[in-house]
Amino acid sequence: MAYLHLKPYWTNHDATYYKLNTTINDRRNKENNMQRERSNTPFRRKDGLLKKIIKDPLIHFIIIGGALFYATSIFGAPPHSNNLANNQASNQIVVTTLKQKHLADLFEVSWQRTPNEDELNVLIQEHIKEEVYYREALALGLDEDDTVVRRRMRQKLEFMHEDAATTHPPSDDILKAYFEANASDYKTNSIFSFQHVLVSKSKDNTQSVASDALTKLRNGIPSLKLSKSSVLPITMELETARSIANTFGDDFLSQLAKLKIKQWQGPLTSPFGTHIVYVSFAQKAEPLSFSRARHKLEVNYMQEKREELAKQNYDNLQKRYRITIVKKP
Repeated sequence: MAYLHLKPYWTNHDATYYKLNTTINDRRNKENNMQRERSNTPFRRKDGLLKKIIKDPLIHFIIIGGALFYATSIFGAPPHSNNLANNQASNQIVVTTLKQKHLADLFEVSWQRTPNEDELNVLIQEHIKEEVYYREALALGLDEDDTVVRRRMRQKLEFMHEDAATTHPPSDDILKAYFEANASDYKTNSIFSFQHVLVSKSKDNTQSVASDALTKLRNGIPSLKLSKSSVLPITMELETARSIANTFGDDFLSQLAKLKIKQWQGPLTSPFGTHIVYVSFAQKAEPLSFSRARHKLEVNYMQEKREELAKQNYDNLQKRYRITIVKKP
């Protein structure tokens, strides 16, 4: 059997087309390979991630919000805009069961009984009325430049700082060291019983008057006949030194502590005048032991620490401000 081998017949046009098509395909394959290589490089991976970040709507929101915040901090917000925004955002008043219980508890403290349904409803309506007026007042800026409001706000902030400054109870070692440093402040009370005669309402040039009154008293003349009228008590029985000082003054107490008992002595002076005094009982102050003073030590120590921390806190707050006191021209 004879085989006939046929060769393809190409025209010039077909050959040109085939060559051109092959060249185009080769170029496409080469460009695709190069693009795949570039996409696998770290730079291209980062570039793709950057494009995703830029197209993310959340990123747009954060950038715009940051720009608005910066502009507000630089140029300031319109007056009362914060108050108005807050009221518009929270225009709902909810009287919770916890709030109702609080109102009922306040009523019970005042009236020593629980409120009935009608009374509780009145309390709730008054609370709603107060809340409405409060929010509207804030929206109008009525809280600004008000001395009472400013002082109340300061007081509340100070209370917050005091609560935050509350420390743990000190150990016995700390209290003992504190006790040793302040031992003179921890003594028993001095106690006195005495009666007095106000011989003059003046403290100057009264020596002769006091001497004459002292002689008469020692001779048995009743004290009531010699005393000037005053608002002072004639006798004080078993009174502490602090109580006597509050009534007659610290100078009078210092003089009283030096007197002997069971005899008329004087003159003693006070803001009220000149006195002749008879001391019937005197008990001097004695140092307290640590165990007896411990409770007072702990209270004083904690209070002192709170005051120190409060001062530190205020000093730190004050550093945030540039303070200028304008002098008078």
